[in-house]
Amino acid sequence: RAATLYKKACDKGHLDACNNLGIAYAEGVGVKKDPKQALTLFEKTCKAEDAKGCFNVGLTRQSGVGVEQDPASAATYFAKACDKGHADGCFTLGMAHAQGRGVNKDPVRAAEFLSKACEAGNKVGCSVLGVAYMMGNGVKQDMKRAVSLFEQGCDAGVAAGCLNLGIAHRQGNGVAKNPERAKALIQKACDSGLPAACDALRASSKAP
Repeated sequence: RAATLYKKACDKGHLDACNNLGIAYAEGVGVKKDPKQALTLFEKTCKAEDAKGCFNVGLTRQSGVGVEQDPASAATYFAKACDKGHADGCFTLGMAHAQGRGVNKDPVRAAEFLSKACEAGNKVGCSVLGVAYMMGNGVKQDMKRAVSLFEQGCDAGVAAGCLNLGIAHRQGNGVAKNPERAKALIQKACDSGLPAACDALRASSKAP
């Protein structure tokens, strides 16, 4: 019933309905699974300047599920989504540049897009950008900036952000040394299901 209503709304030009119908076809929910039809719908919305549609085209091209896998084309669509302010589009494009997936590997460009993602609300992007500042990878090394970004990620529930923030507090790197705060942050990351955080807790408990 939902898919039927989405189709009616899509036929009347409602872009969100077209995207939702595309997702239904991609996942086979309420309709027969049809990745090609899903891609057609996503492309339709992207041509209408819809950021979500462009992002969904990128995801489809990146995965290659039911259609030709094309990382370079995917990156182009992620760029279109990012240009329209789509946080996840900016994040995915940043990771593509970080890994050289469909585009040239370029840590500077990666950091630029991760910064856009973070500013647009993708808190995983904030945490990943924090690592770039911590390592000086594509940006000038700045541990205080890294700590601020880890805090943004951790406050939003990003486990890796909590872990890195905890380690910074434990070492007194970019922030005042605070073993109790460090333990609480790493515990939070562990409780969120991050194995590396649980390993860090066990290692610290064994330390002399």
